[in-house]
Amino acid sequence: MKTLMLTSLLLPFVLNAKEFDIIIKNVTVISPLNPYQANVADKRWVGIQDDKIKMISAKALIDADANVIDGTGKFLIPGLMDAHVHLNRMPGLPFELKQLNEKEVAELESLQQQYLQRQGKNYLYYGVTQVLEPGASKESMSLFQSNGVAPTSYFCGAVPIYRGYNAQGIKYEHLHEKRPYYAHQHGDPSHHHDKHLLESHSPEQSVKRMADDAAICTKVYLEDGFGERSDIPLIAPKTLDELKYASEKHGLKMMAHANATDMQRLGLNHKVDVMAHGNWNWLDESRVGTKGELPPKVKAVADDIIRSGVAYQPTLNVMRALTDVMREGHITQPEYKTVLSEAQIAWYQTEAGQWFAREVKSGWGNMSDAQKIARFEFNQQLGKRVLKYMYQNGGLISLATDTPPAPTYASQPGLATYWELKDMHDAGMSLASILAAATLNNAKAFSLDKQYGTVEAGKVANLLLLNVSPLQSVEAYNHIDMVILNGVPLLRSDLEITK
Repeated sequence: MKTLMLTSLLLPFVLNAKEFDIIIKNVTVISPLNPYQANVADKRWVGIQDDKIKMISAKALIDADANVIDGTGKFLIPGLMDAHVHLNRMPGLPFELKQLNEKEVAELESLQQQYLQRQGKNYLYYGVTQVLEPGASKESMSLFQSNGVAPTSYFCGAVPIYRGYNAQGIKYEHLHEKRPYYAHQHGDPSHHHDKHLLESHSPEQSVKRMADDAAICTKVYLEDGFGERSDIPLIAPKTLDELKYASEKHGLKMMAHANATDMQRLGLNHKVDVMAHGNWNWLDESRVGTKGELPPKVKAVADDIIRSGVAYQPTLNVMRALTDVMREGHITQPEYKTVLSEAQIAWYQTEAGQWFAREVKSGWGNMSDAQKIARFEFNQQLGKRVLKYMYQNGGLISLATDTPPAPTYASQPGLATYWELKDMHDAGMSLASILAAATLNNAKAFSLDKQYGTVEAGKVANLLLLNVSPLQSVEAYNHIDMVILNGVPLLRSDLEITK
């Protein structure tokens, strides 16, 4: 009897499994191990039940009722996370409609509705299964999810200050309506509000309110001006410390908008968890150092970001999108047809649709358009140099686009994410590290790694089935066969734009 039992254990067998909704058979599973390495497992069978990965096996899984997907010759990876997006408004729409006639307003409202109905699919078309908006509310998250299939969405509560960045031009008496999580500071014109309202906007109460609204992070703005300017009030050090304490108390990460050396240093001094931009504003320091070296102050900040384990969002898309909007005919590139309707593309080419391109080109003195473009390209190269240094020295890099960073039509959901991946590769990141930045690193940065980031049993079944290995080419992210969102398979062809 013992011999028979031993013999039976040694015989080849088929593992019988029950209650799988989906079985992906004979697929190569590629999953990040760390920020620099990925594990590759050939000929695996992956069982999915409800919205979770239930089992990954080298043996066949059988369930007569399961939807079996043939993964032969294909590659299964975690779904991507874009950890810095701005939702629900079509890039490039004017903010002020008072000067438009009734027909023009109706046209823009129609374009906006098209955008709302497509934005979720556009992210999914390029493999983005999770997004994070730093500066939203539970209401805007509901709006995003209400317009059809869309990535899983998360948000930070933005904490501007009176007259500070992202609150400029808002009268103090309207600040609590326009910016629901703003922080009241000593010196604000408190006579406009009653004591209860002021208390509800203390750092502690603002953070508690966003945590109650299901935010996963707090966003602060470290921005005192653009270029050589420094005329925007900065948040007080005491307020920053109180926000950090409240964020830790309520289990939220703290993200800092900071894209200059001195502002990133300020963020480090107050122990932020995520740097929401790359460093492309070196000011006078941009004239120091060679192409392969960073100026001392820039290097020192980069070293401290690495040492402290702060997640670093390069957001190369920002300068790219501001540059490309100035390029004549850029919107006619064929890639835009994957995310925009013919009507949207046509409007962007009109005089009205070119308003932001004209605005970006203004105020440069006698500089030619070519010189303006070259200046923005230079700033993007500064950002790429810092990214390369961070990557080569062990930084925690996070895929994030800031889509759209301004009302530029050159930053569209999904497509901008794909172009960001290509720019990260161009900056010097390896393909394995790009995969980690888009999956595992983001999951860890926002304490979501129990749900996302790797292909493992027990994790949410947000997955991509690719026709090309992402360890062979960055273009693999544009060769998606299928997106699996919360356990539901979606063919990429079904996510294509229809008009």
